[in-house]
Amino acid sequence: MTDKRLNGWKEIGEFICRDERTAQRLEKEQKLPVKRYPGGVKSRVFANESELDAWLQGAETAGVQIQDDLVPTPAGPFERRLLFSYTGGDASAIRLWGAGTAYVSCDRLFVEYEHKPYVIPQELRKQASERIARLEAEARRLNKIFFNGPCVRLMRWHHNQTGPDEQDMLTLVLGPAGWYDMEGTNGSIREKGQQADAYKTYVELRTIQSGNIEEGSKLSNLTGNAVTIFTCDGKVGFQMRGQRVSAVPDSITSTVDENTNRYKDDVDKEESSGRLNTCAESPQGQDNGYRPRGVPHPLAAVRRGIANEVSPRLLEHIGRFGIKLTGLAFGLDSLHPDVQWIALADVPAERIMKMRCEHSGVEADEGCIKFVPASFGNKTTQELLARKDWLAANKGSFIRAIELIDNYKPNARPADVFDILAEAR
Repeated sequence: MTDKRLNGWKEIGEFICRDERTAQRLEKEQKLPVKRYPGGVKSRVFANESELDAWLQGAETAGVQIQDDLVPTPAGPFERRLLFSYTGGDASAIRLWGAGTAYVSCDRLFVEYEHKPYVIPQELRKQASERIARLEAEARRLNKIFFNGPCVRLMRWHHNQTGPDEQDMLTLVLGPAGWYDMEGTNGSIREKGQQADAYKTYVELRTIQSGNIEEGSKLSNLTGNAVTIFTCDGKVGFQMRGQRVSAVPDSITSTVDENTNRYKDDVDKEESSGRLNTCAESPQGQDNGYRPRGVPHPLAAVRRGIANEVSPRLLEHIGRFGIKLTGLAFGLDSLHPDVQWIALADVPAERIMKMRCEHSGVEADEGCIKFVPASFGNKTTQELLARKDWLAANKGSFIRAIELIDNYKPNARPADVFDILAEAR
């Protein structure tokens, strides 16, 4: 992976989860590896991520750590800087990629597909089969949605930079997975509260952080897309999921939470907006053995999710570069990765609510969408983030969206940031 250079005390402090003044003190007292460009004592400072990471993990950090830096998670205590954090709390999700002002637009996201079916570990097959049979019966009894759709899993990812501006580029390598694969394996572990044991037996987080999720986890995963909608009046959305959905009902997610589907989101590799299968609800679309003719693209899933869970009319108010990939997360509760997005809708939040009522998407009854100010300092937003019923990676997407807005133009009103960010490539 690229050894990124951090410029200035602000970026250095953010990386080690300290304010600028503390970072300056740590350079003097604890030999924080900071360098200076030529020009004297007051010249600009910089640091390399790899050196800061080594400093944080080394013996010298023993006297630097404060108790609040270690956060309890299902995988054990973690340093706050590795999670999606904000002043006041955290999301129980590892940050694989994405921080500060980083994002990837559609022209810098590359998707590859390998048709390599997932194989459930032998020791998990019996309990996986029993759980799926029970969930199928429960869904029939309660008239819930539950089927083994042709989804995808994230096997590998790679980050690079290009051009004089060092623009971020991201490559995602996907493979086939079924909903039953994840519900049978990850779901069984979650149901029994055995996440801590799973991290000892099935999941190696360091390998996952290096980009190789297939090697780092023996469990299944579905490439979920956690989409936070950002409106022109400076609001961000979230969704209260209803009882009709079989997966984690009565929880809080990002505005849209949509899995990538091998059939519905099958597109030309060079054009993510052109679906190869126009009849999305065809019986063939539910065939878990479907092999894509192009690539199942997460961006196509995001557009489909916005149309279905909010309103198809909303897509008319989102520009070509208005949907940006902001991060990759590994949910420590769900035991699988998610792709995080921000969708910039050039309409006020109130208009979206009205649009959803008058021109609702086909899945609008799955939950209730609401909006709060895009600011960590707002009391309503703070109260929302403090709630315990968030899905971790979706909370991470919500945090990541506000973090991007905050960093893109510091000290500006979110509504002012919208105009600049919406046009940015």
